Amino acid sequence: MIILSIINDLFTGNYLFNYHHPLRKIQFFLRVVLFSTMSAALTGCGGDDGPEPGDVLSKQNINELASTNDDPIDIWSDGTTLWVADNEDAQLYAYTLSTMTRDAGSEFDLAADNGDPIGIWSDGITLWVVDNDDAQLYAYKLTTGERDAAKEFDLAADNVNPTGLWSDRTTVWVADFADDKTYAYTLATGARDAGKDFDLVSGNESPFGLWSDGTTIWIADSDDLKLYAYTLATGTRDAGKEFDLENTVDPAGLWSDGTTILVSDYVLDQIFAYAIRTISPAPTPVPASEPSLGARLPVRDINALTAAGNTSPEGLWSDGTTLWVANRDGFNDGDEKLYAYTLSTGTRDAGKDINTLTMTGNDSPRGLWSDGTTIWVANSGFGDEKLYAYTLATLVGRYHHMGSRF
Repeated sequence: MIILSIINDLFTGNYLFNYHHPLRKIQFFLRVVLFSTMSAALTGCGGDDGPEPGDVLSKQNINELASTNDDPIDIWSDGTTLWVADNEDAQLYAYTLSTMTRDAGSEFDLAADNGDPIGIWSDGITLWVVDNDDAQLYAYKLTTGERDAAKEFDLAADNVNPTGLWSDRTTVWVADFADDKTYAYTLATGARDAGKDFDLVSGNESPFGLWSDGTTIWIADSDDLKLYAYTLATGTRDAGKEFDLENTVDPAGLWSDGTTILVSDYVLDQIFAYAIRTISPAPTPVPASEPSLGARLPVRDINALTAAGNTSPEGLWSDGTTLWVANRDGFNDGDEKLYAYTLSTGTRDAGKDINTLTMTGNDSPRGLWSDGTTIWVANSGFGDEKLYAYTLATLVGRYHHMGSRF
């Protein structure tokens, strides 16, 4: 009877939230055996418009973490480095995101009393770690791992089973798997902001990682193997943005660049990649205060140029929201144009590209400048050295469209 009871427990989830119980990983291993024939490594077959939300991006999966990083509970990245919190080691492992090679110089151990980390988030300067045992947010300087106790705070008395967290730099939301709820706090003070709390829907009863684009917040469910979606401002469910997490058996941490969302699997010791579609730009982790003059700010790098085809960037100008970059490849093949990017995130905004340069003779674009209405593009080609002028945006009451010549 004892053996039958243990077998029953393995399949009914009695060990689901006890991360230190030896039967927990056995339970999830059985899931792999039972459902492996049902899962397939999709490669993003979303048709002509690219991958659909939830499509598995197998080539971006991270299939092998450091051998000791075998309990990856949550993840966060500044777009260059990916930090992975290990629940058993109480350590932050670091990897170069583009190559997934180990970056031991960016790693650090957590404080002795922060021995049960379960969620992480950073603003690019401070990294906060929620501890499941203490029900507390610990704080560390991201670049050194030095503890920053002045930014720490205890969670509410009801929020004693915390899991994942995410912040917009003003409010921080912390999920609770016992209450099936997210609690809200003012990040700077730790004060409760109960007006921003919201309950999770029935079914989303095993919440772990959180990530948001500022409009929608996605929550990984380790039992349903699914991302649930809610409107952040109201806490109402947005089921049209939800999708199942193919191939996972214990999804935990989340992080996204706004196009791809990474999901750490606590049991398989892997990180899976899925397509995601966001409406508002994904927030870029910009430091809350600037380093010294001339210091590198990799969190503000814009890495999308090569993928966009903007391989010969020359001049640039921004209105504070959109950044335009002149491309001059020297072959006069139609790729002489102004590429557009969302400045806050570095993501492409192809709808604001100005593609009319070559057809107007502006085939050697260099520098550019705008007064906010007209944009002038310098041309350096063989006797055609002049400034070409274009409309920057559609003008009210007139028939000019973005990029049209005056």
